[in-house]
Amino acid sequence: MACEHQLLVTEPFTMPGQPTDSLIPIINDFDNRTTVYQRTDKTFVLTGYEKVSNVVQKLYRSRSKDYPVDVEIPKIPVRWDHFYYLLDPILNRIPSLRQANYRKLYARPENFTPDGRPLIGEVAEIKNYIIAAGVWPSLTGGTAKLLEELILNKPNSFQHDFWSLDPKRFIPLHSNRIFLFDRLREIPAKARYNINFPTPHNSYQTGHGLLRSPLYSRLKEAGAYFTQYMGHERPAVYLSKETEPYRTELEDCGVLEERVLETPSFGKPHWFDAVKHEYAACRERVAILDYSSFAKFQISSVHDEALELLQYLCSNNVDIPIGSITLTGMQNDRGGFENDVSIIRLNERNFFLIGPTESQTRCMAWLRSNVLEDDFDQISIRDVTNDFTAICIMGPYAKLLLIDVVVAAALAMKEPIDKFMQELDQFPFFTAKELPIGTSKTPVLACNISHTGELGFVLYMHNQQAVQCYDTLVSAGAKYGIQHAGSICVRSLRIEKFFAFWGQDLDSTSTPLECGRGFRVFYDKNFLGKEALLRQKREGVKRRYVQLLLDSFDIEKEPLWPWGNEPIYLADQIDPNAKPVGMTTTTAYGFTLGRMVCLGYINHSDPNTTITNDYILGSNFEVEVGGKRFRAHINLHSPKLTDVSGTYMPSSTISSIS
Repeated sequence: MACEHQLLVTEPFTMPGQPTDSLIPIINDFDNRTTVYQRTDKTFVLTGYEKVSNVVQKLYRSRSKDYPVDVEIPKIPVRWDHFYYLLDPILNRIPSLRQANYRKLYARPENFTPDGRPLIGEVAEIKNYIIAAGVWPSLTGGTAKLLEELILNKPNSFQHDFWSLDPKRFIPLHSNRIFLFDRLREIPAKARYNINFPTPHNSYQTGHGLLRSPLYSRLKEAGAYFTQYMGHERPAVYLSKETEPYRTELEDCGVLEERVLETPSFGKPHWFDAVKHEYAACRERVAILDYSSFAKFQISSVHDEALELLQYLCSNNVDIPIGSITLTGMQNDRGGFENDVSIIRLNERNFFLIGPTESQTRCMAWLRSNVLEDDFDQISIRDVTNDFTAICIMGPYAKLLLIDVVVAAALAMKEPIDKFMQELDQFPFFTAKELPIGTSKTPVLACNISHTGELGFVLYMHNQQAVQCYDTLVSAGAKYGIQHAGSICVRSLRIEKFFAFWGQDLDSTSTPLECGRGFRVFYDKNFLGKEALLRQKREGVKRRYVQLLLDSFDIEKEPLWPWGNEPIYLADQIDPNAKPVGMTTTTAYGFTLGRMVCLGYINHSDPNTTITNDYILGSNFEVEVGGKRFRAHINLHSPKLTDVSGTYMPSSTISSIS
C-alpha cells in the first residue's frame, strides 16, 4: 500500500559560496526525518516524512465479474499544514534556503511493505511470476542484476541470500487492509530515518494482534514481552514491571494493546538478567516455552506419493519407522538450504513437518511447486500452523514433569498406568508418541526434541486443548521450579550449543557440507541437489561454518556488542588493508561458557583455495566489533556443556527443591 509523500521543489538556486559547477550533497536530518538534495538543474527538493504518515485511501471497483478488479487512486491533496512541520526544521538547519523561491509543493503516493523492505523475487501463488516492488532508488542497479539472475536462473553472483527481500517472507494475513492501514502509519519515518538498532529483538509498535497463540493471555499475565514473527505474537522474554514498565499508550500510535519488546541498545540489553534466569531454568530445572509460531504442515497421500515427494526434496532419509523424527535440510539444485525442517512419520503415508516460523509461506510454495502433475489428486499438503499449539518443556526435570502429568491423566481416565509408564520408559531422542495430558480424551503428540540441544519435549495439541494442557503443566511443574522462557533464551541456548537456524545461519547459498551437517545427508537415494553436493564433496568446500568464542570481550565494559554481520579477520596480519575472511551470522552471550559466542562462516584467505579443518584450527582469528578487534577461539563442533543423558542435576538445584 501507499503513503502520502510531499516534496517541495524550489526554483534554480545556488547556495552562498557554492561553486557554480558543483551540486550540494544529499543532506539527511535523522532527528527531524527530513531530506534535502539538489538536482542537476540546480533546483532543490525538500522532503521528509511525518512521524505518523497518512495512508492513501485506495478505492477498489470492479467493472464486471469477467474483469479483474480495478484500483483507482484518488488525487492526493497538498497539505501545507502538514508539510510545515518538515519545512521549519529544514530552514532552521539550512537557513540559506529561506532565500530560495519555491516553485511547487507536490503530493504523491509512495509504496511501502509491512516491514519497510522491498519485494524482489518470485511470488508464492504463481510459479515464475517475479516482481520488484517498493524498491528504493538507491537499489535499482542491484535489483536489475538480481532480477536478471532470477529470470534466467543464473547462479547467484552476489554470494548472498536475499531472503530479507523475498515476497514469501509474508503470509496472506499481511494483506489485511486493517493491518496495513495500521502498520503503514509507522513505516515511512521508521524505515527511512529511525536508528535501526542491531538487536534482532525489536518490533514495530503497530499492526499487532494478527495471530495470537491460545496461550497469549496466560503468557502476557506471566510477564511476557512479545515480538512479531510472520504475524505471530511470540514471547521474547519475561520481565517484571520494575524491569520495563508496560506502556499502554504511545504518543504517536495511540493505544498499545500488545506488550511489545523494544531493545534500543547497541550494547548490553536491559533484559540480560531476565534471560539469564530463564536460561538457568532450561539448564538446571525445567522451563515452559511457547513454540506455537513454528510452521507446521501435514503431508499425506493415497499411496507412496507423500514419501516419494519428501525423499526427493529432503537430503536426509525420510523413510523412517513410524513415530520417528528426522532432521533434514531441503536443498535446492545447487545444494543450498531452501529450508531446514523436522519431519515426524505419523503412519505409512502421513507426515508432520515442522519448520522455522519465517519459512511458512516459502515452505508451502516449495512443497507444492515440486509435486508431480500426475500426483496432484493423490497427495494432500495442508498448512496447519494455526491449527495446533506447541508447548515445549525443557530442562533436566522435563521427563519427570511429563511422567507426572501423564500418570495423572491416566488415573483420571481410569486407564492402567503401566501402559503409559512403558511408553515413557521407551522414549528415545528423535521419537514421537501420543500421550494423554490433563482431562482431555484427545492425546497430545509428544516429541523428544527441544531444537536447542537441551533435554526436553515439544507437545503438539489442538488449540482447544492448549490452555488446559498449559495449566496442567504449570501446576504440576511448580515443585520442580518451573519457569517461563522466551525466544531470546532459545537463541542463547542454541548458539552456545552451536546449533544453526535456517533464515539466520543457513540460507539458499549455504550447503550441509559447509556447515558441518554432512552426516545428515543420505546419499543412497536420489534427491534434489545431490549432484551439487557430490561435486562439492569431491572438490572441497570454500567456506566453513564455525563457532567463535570472544575470550577478551568484557560484556560490562564494552559499549558495543556483536549482534551479527561482524567481519572476521586473520589475527596478526601485517597488511592493514587485509580483507575479512568471513562474517558472523548470529551471536549471543553463552552463560555456561561465560563469554560472548558468535556463529559465522570463514573462508580461506586465498579465495580460490578450499578450506580445511587443519587450516582453521591452525590459524588465529579476530572478530571486529565497532572497529575494535577481539581474539576468538574457534570451535568446529558443539562444545560439551552437560551430560545429555539426563542425569545432570546441580546440587544447588536439588537442595532448593527438596
